[in-house]
Amino acid sequence: MESPEQKKILAKLHRDPSGEKVLALIDSDLIGKPLIHPQTKKKIIPSKKFYGGKEVDVDTALKLLFSYQNVNAFGSVIEFAIQKGRLDPDVPIWFELVSSPRKKIPHLLVLDVSESKGHPRSNLFAF
Repeated sequence: MESPEQKKILAKLHRDPSGEKVLALIDSDLIGKPLIHPQTKKKIIPSKKFYGGKEVDVDTALKLLFSYQNVNAFGSVIEFAIQKGRLDPDVPIWFELVSSPRKKIPHLLVLDVSESKGHPRSNLFAF
């Protein structure tokens, strides 16, 4: 793994019409790369439209990761959080790069599903 100083992490904040925020974090080199979940065989290709945001350093990415209630993150920011003891290694979902199946990529999806304005917020996010 690259050192924190070398890794380029993109951060983008999304807001839905009700004002709810979702933070997207990703290693810049994962944009457009097909990923596959080894058990379910579900494929994901992280898009620039969703993840392509401002480049931040790893310290900023870690602060952001723990500052938002709704987070969708891929890559080294999750690995750094595990290394620092801030995240249990069993929490992320692990994907593989299609082009290099031995390369494991962590995915973290954190959603606040408490009620907001009388509506279950879990209905905002459909898979």
